[in-house]
Amino acid sequence: MKDGQVIFLRLLLQSRIDFECISLHFPVVVHCSDGWDRTPQIVSLAQLMLDPYYRSIDGFRTLVEICWLDFGHKMADRNGTILGVDDPNERAPIFLQVHISVFLLKCNFTDIIHIF
Repeated sequence: MKDGQVIFLRLLLQSRIDFECISLHFPVVVHCSDGWDRTPQIVSLAQLMLDPYYRSIDGFRTLVEICWLDFGHKMADRNGTILGVDDPNERAPIFLQVHISVFLLKCNFTDIIHIF
């Protein structure tokens, strides 16, 4: 993993989410400056931490569908899996960063968060 990716991953995990508002069932709007990448990352991680359903296989599948596919994330562009997309600036390990973050949550908070 490149140094820049490690720094971005650290910033992603340090994102501030107002869990007090969420726990009181207030609606929360999450919008990050770029919108396409960090928003689904942060929302996915927040839902994983807040709702045990999303820590199951079915729940994680639903989470990916809701936060990434239905949201319209440019996953194929970011992963470089679309033929004819030659712009290397469109490629980024955005979804992989979520998987790494989930792994780190699982390793560091085994007493609190049970994933899969």
